[in-house]
Amino acid sequence: MKSLLLSLTLLLAGPAFAQEAGHAHAPAALEISGAFIRATLPKAPVGGAYLTIANPGAQDDRLLAVKSPVGDSAEIHEMAHAEGVMSMRPLPEGLPIPAGDSVSLTPGGYHIMINGLTAPLVKGETLDLTLVFEKAGEIPVSFEILAMNARSHPDSGAHGGQEGKGHD
Repeated sequence: MKSLLLSLTLLLAGPAFAQEAGHAHAPAALEISGAFIRATLPKAPVGGAYLTIANPGAQDDRLLAVKSPVGDSAEIHEMAHAEGVMSMRPLPEGLPIPAGDSVSLTPGGYHIMINGLTAPLVKGETLDLTLVFEKAGEIPVSFEILAMNARSHPDSGAHGGQEGKGHD
C-alpha cells in the first residue's frame, strides 16, 4: 500500500518531486565542444555554424531549435550526397542526440544555417547562439568565428576532415 501511495504521489506531483524523492534522474548535461562559425562576406545572406554535441546521459535528447541575435532565423540542416547530387534540407523535427553518443555538425553534414544575416560574421569575433533541446532545455553557446574556409575548430583535434556522424 505504501508503494502504491508513493507511486500515485509521484505521478500526481510530477517530475520535480520524483527527482527529489530519488526515483527519477534529471537528464545528464550535454557536452558542447568545437563550436565555430565560418566568417562571411559583408552582404552574405546566410552563415553556417558547427559544433559537436555529446550526450553522456542515459536518455536520448534532441536539438529542436537555435536562437540567433543576427539573422532572420536559424535552422538545423542536413546535407546529404545521393546519386552524385548534394542536397540540403532543414530538419523541422530537430536532430536526435542519442544517449551515450555524440553528433558532430560539420561542413558537408549536419549544420546550423543562419538565414537572413543582419550583420557580417567577422573572423576573430564570437557569436553567442542559444541551442534549444527537448530535454536539456536552452543552452547558450559561444561560437568562434573562423576563416571562411574553416573545416573544424582548432581545438577539436580534427585536421580538416569530417568527424562524427555528419553525412558526406
